Amino acid sequence: MEKHTVTNICRLSVVFMVIGSIVATAHANSLLNPGFETVGTNAATAANWNQFNNAGLSSTNIGTGTGFPITAHSGANAMQTQAPANTNFDASGAYQDVAASPGQNWRLTGYTLNWQNSQMVGPGTFATAQLAFLDSTNGIISTFDGPHFGFTNAFPLNVWSPFQIDATAPAGTATIRTYVLYVGNSAAHGSAYFDDLNLYQPTGTTTPQSVTTAPAVNVSWPTSAALSNFVVNYQIQSTTNLIFTNIPPVNVLSNASFDAGATTNGADLGTSFGWALQGGGGKAVSCYPHPTHSGAGALKMTDTTTAVPVASQGGPFQVVPHPINPGDVWDLQGYAYISSTNAGSDTFVGGFGLLKIVWNDVNGTALQPVPGDTNAIGSPVTGQFPGIESLHITTSSTRDSWNLIEARGTAPAGAAFGQAFCILVGSGGGGAMRFDDLTFAKPVSTFGWANLGPVFTGTGGTNNITDLIKTNQNFYRVMPQ
Repeated sequence: MEKHTVTNICRLSVVFMVIGSIVATAHANSLLNPGFETVGTNAATAANWNQFNNAGLSSTNIGTGTGFPITAHSGANAMQTQAPANTNFDASGAYQDVAASPGQNWRLTGYTLNWQNSQMVGPGTFATAQLAFLDSTNGIISTFDGPHFGFTNAFPLNVWSPFQIDATAPAGTATIRTYVLYVGNSAAHGSAYFDDLNLYQPTGTTTPQSVTTAPAVNVSWPTSAALSNFVVNYQIQSTTNLIFTNIPPVNVLSNASFDAGATTNGADLGTSFGWALQGGGGKAVSCYPHPTHSGAGALKMTDTTTAVPVASQGGPFQVVPHPINPGDVWDLQGYAYISSTNAGSDTFVGGFGLLKIVWNDVNGTALQPVPGDTNAIGSPVTGQFPGIESLHITTSSTRDSWNLIEARGTAPAGAAFGQAFCILVGSGGGGAMRFDDLTFAKPVSTFGWANLGPVFTGTGGTNNITDLIKTNQNFYRVMPQ
């Protein structure tokens, strides 16, 4: 039921925000435990409320020494909603049902907080309250949103922002449901707090309701079908300003080009600074004029057995660890080379090579990738050797030139470190594969462009996505990945 409601929030082409005011009079609050003061079955739940996804009861931080005793509008508790773990847009929050009848006028008021120690961040993320009218089977007839704080409405820090929703129950109404929601996905962070709600049927003089509409634009683009041994992926991006500067991604890899210690005409090196060279087969740094993508060195792996030579960096107990946060998206890309002209063991004759991202917890245990990760580029692999694998370089790949390969994914719950791997799976047939110029980074907005929606795989048809028009006009572009 929660996902059904979230669909109503996120996919409307027009969002209605109904705001009215009345002569203040006393009204009976139809909600039970409207200030979340009564604890439910455990310390994280509020009595009379149904909580879902990452929502929980939060007690005030008065007396904790933080200097910000504001995480409850009044009393001791508030409802804390946080970013959902879903990679698609979803919501976390709480709801309560009250009996209602067609034709009744209802009003919801309350307060929401964006606290600086848990600030809400993330593209398209917002906090809102919602009234939903349900029929006798609990099917949703219609919904009415409050202001979208942090998206179409300002969401100032450390201030309890008031909100109000007015709505009339449509035909068929049996129940009115009150929601408090954090709308976003696993790329978002922070919290939205809610407190002191009041749901009532207003009486007295009412000013005419004013309706604000937020239209949306539909972005469509043709895509290429999957090519032989290569898949085209697309990222849709938007910006409100075409005057900007570039913010390049930060490559966290050390010795990403395998140039440390390499010299022109130098002998192969059995070690590579920052990298753990492990597994069977051959592992070495090969020096120019042997093939390099740039600089003096490249990582050379030799297929001498059916064993698997690997080079890795980033684990918690390695020389160069790479700390990460769950929910962050990381991208690993670089170049791989197989030869058909170099003599002897350099000629690649079997097996396959790849780049791979492996998520580690604090103990170094490999974690399973996020199921259905819409940010994934490459192939999520589960089971004994989990991770995100790039396209495989095989005997049918382009030879005698550098092939760009890429793996991308969202760090799962519990992830604390991200490992980057170069791997050659041997076939016992001999031959070598080289890797060079790797980048392991969090994708960022570049030239002012922010990613809109997930990465789309080329289908050969026409894809589309809908985006709300914000305060300023948006510009859009489609970028192949």
